[in-house]
Amino acid sequence: MSDRIIDMDAARKARSEAKGVKPTVKFGGKVFELPLELPFEVAEAATSSNTNSMFEAIKVLVGTDQWKQFQDLGISIDDVGFLLENIAEIYGVDQGN
Repeated sequence: MSDRIIDMDAARKARSEAKGVKPTVKFGGKVFELPLELPFEVAEAATSSNTNSMFEAIKVLVGTDQWKQFQDLGISIDDVGFLLENIAEIYGVDQGN
């Protein structure tokens, strides 16, 4: 019956091995690590009706502690735009989706 199992663990492991190194962001002289795969919660935050949805999506992606560090370093709207463009490229997603 094993041929009827959808093994998401094995698929995730294979994707992780194929992708290799986690993406990072350098900002304010510090390096911040991003998850290897784009968490589903990022898409949920980005598509919410909240007017701060893009900020929430980044906060979910980088984590609360790293987001606080970004804020402490004086992240700007232009920085956020640049980050979003590059996140879309790194993870292979369309910003409209």
